[in-house]
Amino acid sequence: YDSVWFGLWTDEENYLGANLYTYYKNGCDYHVKLGNFKRSKGKLSMFEIHVLDTQKICDGDTYYPKAIASLESPFTIGLHKRGRNYHVSLSRDGEDGERQQYETDKLSSLRLPGKALAIVVGKYNEADGEVQALIDSIEITRVSE
Repeated sequence: YDSVWFGLWTDEENYLGANLYTYYKNGCDYHVKLGNFKRSKGKLSMFEIHVLDTQKICDGDTYYPKAIASLESPFTIGLHKRGRNYHVSLSRDGEDGERQQYETDKLSSLRLPGKALAIVVGKYNEADGEVQALIDSIEITRVSE
């Protein structure tokens, strides 16, 4: 399970962020999900959506590992704040050349949900191996309403 997470972090019990992660179902079916995760005083709230349809990554007895970096086209992930609401977006070029947009539902937070910006690229669920993620840029933009 490969994961790229970024957001506002205080500790393991208090954070809010965007997560793009891969997972495998039935051994060979490869999926990618986008999530908006908030933990406040240990209580988890989240919204997740699929951003890549199932792909087979096995051929007979041969297994072809696939990392987030190997998605077909570059993509942009955003964590957006409007008032007290936060949502996550992802945009990428589809196979047909059309730009695809994905957006999670909004999570609310009355207070700033973290003390520091954190970026994590790694594995979860005790998975072995390495993760390759090619990050071209990080932008923080203030938007006036």
